[in-house]
Amino acid sequence: MLTRSASRWLYIAPSIFMLWFLSNFDKLSISIFVTNHDFLSALHILNNPAAVGLILSIFVWPYGICNFFWGFMVDRYGPRRIAMVSILGWTLAMLVGGLAYSYGAIVASRLILALAESALWPVSLKLTSTWFPRPERARAQTTYFYGQVLGFLFGALVVTALLLSVGWRGAYFILAGLALVVALPMFLLLVRDAPSQHYATSPAEREYIGEADAALLVGKEVFRDWSATARGLSDWRFWLLTGTMLVSSVASFGLGGWLPSYLKTARHFPPTVMAFWVSAAWAVAAAVALLTSWLGDRSHRFSLLGIVGLVIATVVLWVTPTTQDPNVAAPLVALGLATALVPTYLTPGLLQEFYGARLQGRLGGLMMGISNLLSGFAPLVIGLLVASGKGSFSGAFTFLVAIIVAGMICYAILLPVEVRRNRLAAQAQEAQTAG
Repeated sequence: MLTRSASRWLYIAPSIFMLWFLSNFDKLSISIFVTNHDFLSALHILNNPAAVGLILSIFVWPYGICNFFWGFMVDRYGPRRIAMVSILGWTLAMLVGGLAYSYGAIVASRLILALAESALWPVSLKLTSTWFPRPERARAQTTYFYGQVLGFLFGALVVTALLLSVGWRGAYFILAGLALVVALPMFLLLVRDAPSQHYATSPAEREYIGEADAALLVGKEVFRDWSATARGLSDWRFWLLTGTMLVSSVASFGLGGWLPSYLKTARHFPPTVMAFWVSAAWAVAAAVALLTSWLGDRSHRFSLLGIVGLVIATVVLWVTPTTQDPNVAAPLVALGLATALVPTYLTPGLLQEFYGARLQGRLGGLMMGISNLLSGFAPLVIGLLVASGKGSFSGAFTFLVAIIVAGMICYAILLPVEVRRNRLAAQAQEAQTAG
């Protein structure tokens, strides 16, 4: 018989990881392609940073909007079905990109990719809140956070290698094949919506998870529970959480999207060195994710950890544009990106603490949708600032620092609320133990 801790870590966690790992190859690919002369020439956007910024931004707007839709669909039809639909959708997007012969076709590819991949957040939040008990959730969330950062890390190397070996069209087709061969079979064979539905869970594991009838978290009852959704949207804590996630979204799509171009055009690194530093940035992010999740599970001080991370991001990104040596600027911007992403590892824990597992699909989808929708302007704003600065990224870094400081303020307001909640939880635990 499987132990109480076996199936959720053997089946669910690896599947979530791979979902994010491969999807971020696709998401990252455009930021590598826009450094390629042949790609830019084929689309007639050579030496046009505003047009490049629009390609990067055009993904994030529908990505944000569709988070709303997928959050409700996950609550209604379950995360497993929606994940498989998502994988098929992003496969189609890669095929359209590989066949593109115009700027408009690439835009269409990005729109399809956004529609498909916007399901990943509500799918992942629903699965982790349903399958993993409270003491394990921060670590469980690192499965998709690690999939995200390692996907960007290895994606930069893999996509650059594909670009240099088979061209950008060939790279698109290979990325499409990976989704069908790896990600889709994992969700088809290994994942179920709830522990009570899985062929590998034992009664001991279901009891340990604490959701013996977790299948009830999916279905019409939850889908029609509009009053709970309204209460969440009227709660000021929800909007502060969304503000912290906006920082990560801007860092990921804005700074992350422009990072290859910054390293190549502003710091004059050749493509292979550029790819190394992009990967290094995501490697640092992976290390920060490991440390942050470990501290989060043990302390349940998500807001305090968020403040610390964003203070570091503010300092290093403020000094990066004034650093003359590119070999110093590159690790600085890598650290800045990694620490600006800390809300990705912390805020979902707060969302689950405040609102529980029942409505994680829709509230998580709404939170990510709003933050992603607003962050969709970040790549375009950065492109316009670079264009107005005649190639200088100084204005872009000032913009990023301002967003990060705003997120820091949101965490500071949430900190006393979290402290009180932890105190009450500890008192309840002591009373239960004494009883």
